Order: sequence, then C-alpha cells, then structure tokens
Amino acid sequence: MNDVARHYGSQGLIDRILAAVPATRQASFQLSAHDLYAFDQLHGRELLATKDHAERLAPRQDQSILDIGSGIGGPARYLATTYGCHVEGIDLTPEFVEAATDLSALCRLADDVHFAQADATSLPFEGESFDGAVCFYVGMNLPRKAAVVAEAFRVLRRGGRIVWTEAVLPGHGEPVYPLPWARDRTTSFLVGQSVLEAMFREAGFAVESVVDESQAHVDLARQRAASGATPTREQQEANEIVLGPDHVDRRRNYIQNLSEGSLASQVIVACKP
Repeated sequence: MNDVARHYGSQGLIDRILAAVPATRQASFQLSAHDLYAFDQLHGRELLATKDHAERLAPRQDQSILDIGSGIGGPARYLATTYGCHVEGIDLTPEFVEAATDLSALCRLADDVHFAQADATSLPFEGESFDGAVCFYVGMNLPRKAAVVAEAFRVLRRGGRIVWTEAVLPGHGEPVYPLPWARDRTTSFLVGQSVLEAMFREAGFAVESVVDESQAHVDLARQRAASGATPTREQQEANEIVLGPDHVDRRRNYIQNLSEGSLASQVIVACKP
C-alpha cells in the first residue's frame, strides 16, 4: 500500500460508518443512498459540491460514468440515484473500495454502481468505454496527474465530458499543512492553475470551462460559523471515522489557505472531441 492509501485507509471502516448513521438505530430500516449523504461526500462543500458538479456533467439514464478516486462511493451513489446512470468507481485505497461496495449493496444499488481497486494511471477499462467521468478532489494526491488525465481521455467516448475538481496553487505563498488530503507535503502534489488546465489540452481535451470556486468554500464556512451551526455528533463522528480524528483542524487549515490565497479550488469541465 502506498503513502496515499495509507493516509486514508483503516480497518473496520464500514462498521464504524454504519454505527454513525441514525437510520441504522431504528428497529426496522432499509438503508438508502440519501441516508448516507451527510457522511459519504468526502470533498469540499460535501453534498452541495456533488450536486453542483453533477449538474455540470448532466448524465443521461442510459450512460456509463467513471468516478476516478471514488472514495466510499458517495458521489457515485448520488449520480446513480439522481440521474439513473451506471457508475464505475476506482480507488487506490482497498478499505474505501470495500466500504463503497458494501454500502452500495445495502442501499440496493449493487447493479448500478461498481467499485474496484485500481491505479488511475492505468485504468482497467477498454478505450472509449464511458460516456462521462468525474474526479472530485483527488488530483492533489496524484504525483502523475498528466498520466491520469491521459487515461481519462483514453476511456471516454467521443463527446464524453469530464468534470475535474482540485485544489491548486494560485501563486500566493505556500499552503499551511496539515490539509484534508495530506498531513504534510510528502503526499500532496499541488500544481498551478494554468498547469492543470494545460494538462487537459495536452491530453487532447477541449476545455469548456475553468471555474474558481474558492469563494464558495470560504462563504459556506463563514455562513456556518455566523449561524452558530456545528456538526451533529453523528456528523463529527463520521468525519473522524473516515478522515481521521484531526479532520477538523485539517479542514480549518484548508479554509484558511483559501481565504489567504495560498490555495484555490478549481473546477475544469472538458470534452473529448
């Protein structure tokens, strides 16, 4: 297991997740993807971001979508239940793949979403296998980012669109660690805003839009702080289960870096011509 997988992985993950979901405490329950949304969207702005980025992709019911760095399967389950599409997720962390598979089966989505442990620089799929792809806040952990972008291009069909979100360096100083994706620089592979966009063009993509959503992250954090809203016990417990007991501090550093301009949150939407 490499350093990135070690950063995220832990044993017994699914049992601890289910213990944190309120619905499981009922005498009789049927878990749904919706029950997990507060716990399984492991990227900035959580479900709000998933909704925004899914709308940019706008898959159809008959389409097949690739989720690169699928985590515990939250965005994949959202796409499948909201749009009716089929989703294949790949992730480097075996504990995440196991949890994503088991949670999806419990939600009766085993026919709609599949997960596999795989290296994104060598995807286990034939060329032109997918109608669309997403990669949500995974790029910061990718030392060979350009190779992953090239693989995404290879497996997409012509006309297929990818929505890629990533924290990037806007050129205003070095970020403060630890951060949600890395406790130090050894597992953090940040690039400049223009560098990331260039990777897509060099791979053959037509870049449709590049959006800086940094302020949306900062505004949401400020709104929550101003309202006095704090995570529920269940939400806090789930964050610690999946991302570690220091998640709150790492998240705080992330918002501080965005506010100070040492990080930016970028969304790239690109199409295979």
